[in-house]
This record gives sequence, C-alpha cells and structure tokens, in this order.
Amino acid sequence: MMDNISTGWPCRWAVWEREPFRWAAVCGSLRNFIGKDGGRFTSNWKGDFIPVGAVRNRNEYRDTDGVRGIYFYSEGVDAKDPAWGTMALVTQADAAEVSWRTSSKPDDWNNAILNFWDDFSADGRLTELEQPVREDDPMASLAVQKTVAPGSRETFTFYLTWHFPNRKAWAGEIVGNYYCRQYIDAWDAAKKILPQVPRLEQETLDFVNALLSSTIPDVVQEAALFNLSTLRSQTVFRLPDGHLMGWEGVMDRFGSCQGTCTHVWNYEVATPFLFGELAQTMRDVELNYATKENGLMNFRAALPLSEAAKGNAAAADGQMGCVMKVYREWQLSGDRAFLERNWEQTRKILSYAWTERGWDGNRNGEYYEHRITDPKTFEFLNIDSAGVRVPDFQLGKGCLVDQLVGQYMAHICGLGYLGDEEHIRTTLQSIMKYNFVPDFSRHFNNMRSYVMGDEAGLLMASWPKGRLEVPFPYFAEVMTGFEYCAAVGMKYEGMDEEALRCFTAIRDRFDGAKRNPFDEAECGHHYARAMASWAGVLAWSGFHYSGVERQMTFTDRPGKYFWSNGYAWGTCEVSRESVTLELLKGELRLKQLKIGDKVIRLKDASWSPSDSKTFRL
Repeated sequence: MMDNISTGWPCRWAVWEREPFRWAAVCGSLRNFIGKDGGRFTSNWKGDFIPVGAVRNRNEYRDTDGVRGIYFYSEGVDAKDPAWGTMALVTQADAAEVSWRTSSKPDDWNNAILNFWDDFSADGRLTELEQPVREDDPMASLAVQKTVAPGSRETFTFYLTWHFPNRKAWAGEIVGNYYCRQYIDAWDAAKKILPQVPRLEQETLDFVNALLSSTIPDVVQEAALFNLSTLRSQTVFRLPDGHLMGWEGVMDRFGSCQGTCTHVWNYEVATPFLFGELAQTMRDVELNYATKENGLMNFRAALPLSEAAKGNAAAADGQMGCVMKVYREWQLSGDRAFLERNWEQTRKILSYAWTERGWDGNRNGEYYEHRITDPKTFEFLNIDSAGVRVPDFQLGKGCLVDQLVGQYMAHICGLGYLGDEEHIRTTLQSIMKYNFVPDFSRHFNNMRSYVMGDEAGLLMASWPKGRLEVPFPYFAEVMTGFEYCAAVGMKYEGMDEEALRCFTAIRDRFDGAKRNPFDEAECGHHYARAMASWAGVLAWSGFHYSGVERQMTFTDRPGKYFWSNGYAWGTCEVSRESVTLELLKGELRLKQLKIGDKVIRLKDASWSPSDSKTFRL
C-alpha cells in the first residue's frame, strides 16, 4: 500500500512561444507546515485564526538517487509531537530543467506571490533567494521546464511524499505507523517508491480494466470500485507491527469512532477479497487482543493493543460476525495454520453468547425475532399489552433494513441458508416494499440527512404496523452500507430488478455533482461500511472460492466476470459451451471449477500470472 505518496499536485504553469518551439514550465509550491496539526490556533488583529506549532522549519534542495526536489524538515518541533516529521516535493532526475526556491519574500500585502510570479513568469525558471525570510512555515517552490515541439506533448510529474511517525493512541501514547518502518524519512520514501510507480500504475490500470470488462451492471462496478478509495483514506492505517486498523470514518479534523468497530466492519468485504493477509491481521486483533478470558470481545479495540482487552463492551452482531469472518479468511486463504492458531479463541467468543441471561442464554433454536426484554428482570415484554412501558430506542415490530445481515454474510461465505429460504425472500420483499422510498421530498428525518429531495433510497427502518413512540435513533436515515447489504441479499435471492434499483439509487445520489462519488459518508467521510459495495461483484458473478478445497465457483449465466480471493485476481468468461479462466495477478492452485451445477475437475497445479485456460462445459 502506497501510504505516503501523492501525485497530481496542484501546480502553476506558464508557456512561452519561441519559434519553432514552445517552452512550457510547471511549478509546484508547498509551505513547510511541519508542527502544525490543524488543532492549535492563535489569532491576529483582524480576528483571523492562524495555525501555530511550526518552529525553525527548514527547506533544502536535493538532487540524489534519481530524485530532485525540496526536502522539508524542522529543527524546532518536538520529535515526539504527532505533527513532527518530514516531507518532500520532488520530480524525477531526468526532468529536462529544474529550478527552485526554498523560501519566499515576506508576504506584506500579498507581495510574496507577486514576487514569485514576476520571477517565474519571466522565463519559466525560479531564482533561489539568498536566505529564508521566515521560519514558521517557509514556502518552497519547484519548477520544471521543457521544450514542446510542434505536434508533440510532454508530461510534467510531481510527487509529494511524507513521513510522520508519531501516530498517537486515543489515550495519548505513541503507537506509530507501519509505513514509517519501511522508510527512513520522506526523501527515502521518494527515492524508493518513484522507481516503482510505472509498475504500480500499470497494475492498477490492469485491475480496473479487468473489473470494467465484467458483464455486470455499470452501477455495481462503480459502487465496488469507487468505495475502494476508503482503503487509501485516513479511515484506515497500519500499526508498526503490520496490524490493519480503522476508524468508522473520518471527520474534517479527526477520526470518527475508533477501534475498528466490529459491527461496522462486519459489512465490508473489500479487504478480505482484495488483501487477504491484511484481513487476517484484523482477525488477530479481534480474537487475540480485544477478547477477554470469558469470551467477551470488545467491539472497539483500544490502542495500544496491550489495552484492547481491558474494556467491557461487547456487541452481539459484531462478535458473531467475527466468527463468520474467521471461517471466511480460512476458506479464502486455505491456511490451516491460521485456523488452528485461532480455533480456541473462536470457540470462546461463540460460547460467550450462551452465558446466563446472555444473547442466547437459552439456545432457543433456529428462529429468532426482536423481542424486547425488561432491563431489570430480563423477561420478554408483551409490548401490545396496555400499561407496559417499552424502553426507549428499540425496534420492536419495525422492519429493519439489515435484519438479514447474517444471511448476507452467510451467502458471501458460502454457508448456505441460515433460515427458511422462502422466509428469507419474503423478508427482502418486505424490506423493499416498506423501506424503499422513491422520493424523499416529503420525508421527515429528525437525524442526519444523507438523502433529500427527489432522491431515492432504503430507510433504516419502517413501522408498517405502527411506530414505537421512541424508536431507535437512526430509523429515518439512509446509509449506503446498509443499503448495499439489503440489495446484495436481494440479488442472491434472484430479485435482480429490486437489487439493481437500490444500487442505482445510491449511485444517483453520489453522482459527482451532488456528492463526492468516492466518499459515501455515514458517521464520517469514507465510511468503512460502504465497502459492502464489493459484495455486488460477488453476487452478480456468483463467485465463491475455497482455498481449503481449492475450488472456484461462478454463475452459469453467460458473461465475463472479475474474480479476486484476497491473494490473486483475474477474469472468468462463461458461455453455454465453455469457460475461460484467466489469472492476472498472484498465485493460484485449483482442483475444481464449478460453473452453476457443473463441476470441472482439474489437475492440482500452480497457476502463474497471465495463465489462461479454456474448459468445455
């Protein structure tokens, strides 16, 4: 994961024409803001809030190891401050002509920008000033000039790298960042990553193009692809030992709801099906750090991880989902050692549900309903009886959008039906009937508004038989992760039209004009649950993979499908007479290929990237 590099830097440019050539120059500028974390401010005489924290910051031009550019560092910020670190604004050493400034003039009455433009626009080159004029956040600029011949084109590429090692836990202790263990500083990151960029860009294009070649609806492709951006946002980070952690989402200045919340991250399936090893580190946190001796799993894992088991807050859906995710990770990897290593802890968190007065203390078989209990006696309440006081913030007889989240996970894991198949389908039909709103113009919502006007979507809950006076808080909201869960369930039950209608409603809302198409917000931007959208790729292709049995499964509906199992990816093209399986990345061992009800037995041989084989049906 490229944790500390950015391209496409916003730059200034200028063009001069000298027959028979055209000279072009592009310049990128950046202040050295090291020490400013966005949370510490002072004010000036006008009342403007000015960020503080930077002290004796330095900018230095470097030309080493195939990289040319500005290195940003500080000699005055505390080396244990989260805002302490290094940055680099660079281009590759083969750039035609590079010039720079490591500082600027004082900005009295915006004179600094005027002085910069006079210098740069004169000939497309920058002139270094004799000495820095300020030390709190000196501005540095890097310019590249090239000759563009008639009828030709040139590319100007800038890279921004960074290295900030002092990530802090919520209690204030430094826990660090994984990427900082890979590089000494931002300059080291630049010189090591830049040579890899062409390969990484090509692999990314191959991945995107392979998915877009699938014969699944465009809105399903878009939902799956665009929400992968969350894995490159501040929602997700890795600890120095490699464990993947995540917020629920991110607010403008801070993370939202810490601790890789189990009942939020249950829904997303992008991580296990694209980065299997990272998903296994998440299971390690849940089972071996966040779980107490009695089997109670804290649904938020505190940091440092040595503190993760000290809480006493369990979530039934989160904890039981983790049992299914252990099974999923074992199946996708085929790693028996992973299962053996976590078997006893998995048994422990499952048996916690059977404790007296627990979630399933009486083990009441295969059928469940939401029955409200008296908080004092733990006895079931008859909420239809006169005089019975119903506790606040309950669902009762409401129709919940994700009441079949367990079945959603079971289908994805290849576990079959958890209840009567007809009941499952009827429930999904009811969700569509009672919760889908085609026009929110007249909808009242006392909470957060993620949908409005003539937009459509699935409500969190509805009460066709009458609403509780004080229902659970989010009932009137619409949140995409829950919608994807229900829509994917519909697809698995053959409700293709309804499923596609739900996907389309979401992507119409996040169309790039009304909302950011790469940011499906819930409690924070880049919300983790929205990565449930990847399940659309699984449902439309009928894809399952077992690394234990070395079996891959697809629908028998003719078409071309993208597949990924967390360790490899490729495509599968199905016709009525044959099937062609292609491996594009990773390693794969396969003993049988199942297309619908037909099983093709194969030699258990290793596949290499670009291997493609066709089998008759």
